[in-house]
Amino acid sequence: MIEKIYNISIKNYDEENKEPQVLCLGFFDCVHQGHLKLINRAKQIAFMNNYLTAIFTFENNPLKLFKDEQVILTFKERCFVFEELQMDFVYKATFDKEFASIDKDTFLDTLIGNKNIKAIVVGSDYTYGKDREGNVKHLKEYCDAHDIKLYVESLLMLNDEKLSSSYLREKVKEGNLDELNSFLVSPYTIMGVVQKGRGVGEKELFPTANISIDPDKIPLAPGVYYTHVFIDGLRYRAATNVGFKPTYGIDTYNIESYILFYTKKLYGKEIVIEFEEKMRDIVKFNSPNELKVQIQKDIDYIMGQNGGY
Repeated sequence: MIEKIYNISIKNYDEENKEPQVLCLGFFDCVHQGHLKLINRAKQIAFMNNYLTAIFTFENNPLKLFKDEQVILTFKERCFVFEELQMDFVYKATFDKEFASIDKDTFLDTLIGNKNIKAIVVGSDYTYGKDREGNVKHLKEYCDAHDIKLYVESLLMLNDEKLSSSYLREKVKEGNLDELNSFLVSPYTIMGVVQKGRGVGEKELFPTANISIDPDKIPLAPGVYYTHVFIDGLRYRAATNVGFKPTYGIDTYNIESYILFYTKKLYGKEIVIEFEEKMRDIVKFNSPNELKVQIQKDIDYIMGQNGGY
């Protein structure tokens, strides 16, 4: 079965695909600058040889099985980024106890055996298979035996240590977008289906699009953010409130965006929010009118920034 998110094709990792292609291997629980090194190398090889590009990742949260941790980007959010990077295929697998028990050779045979893989790109610390028994040395032997070229990229270092997703998770929790976005390939992203809210914004303030955060995703620190919202492939500027609504006594964490110059109903539609900048903390105002005045200031600030609608 092939799914579509925009133009990228998503396949189960054991599906056949005879298109000549270059494959990036990794977890990619977010897509940061270290991952971009792999993707750019794959795209370079593909361009020079008229191949397509592919990437392997997990459609669920592998961290939950062993560490009970959350991810920075969900599978669909990563696919959105892969689409922006003009990748052709995503191969997905579900990481569970059964998958974790697959030995290194079986994993490679299942993923690669029914595909036309011309080259593989990995980071120098890449491991795979049961108990992480597979490594770059084993992968090189496998590739040599199957006439596949292997390209191993050096790690991206930060303060003499590998740039890690755990470091970036802390930046999400802090709401430190400046540092977070400097390491991500594209601005931090939240994707969700617009739900019907209480209607207070439309009646007393500004109409907003409300979405809930995926439970496997690390909650972004509460605040009011300058964002871009993608609707049906078009990009709009927005002011997005993340967290709570103390002026109305609401302590439920959710995400609502006032989308500039957009007036259509969005209920049931999936949108993508890219976070550009934290403008301010959430504060309790004495009245809805005071809040409305502040929101207008937020909008004026956004209107003064570079970029289109």
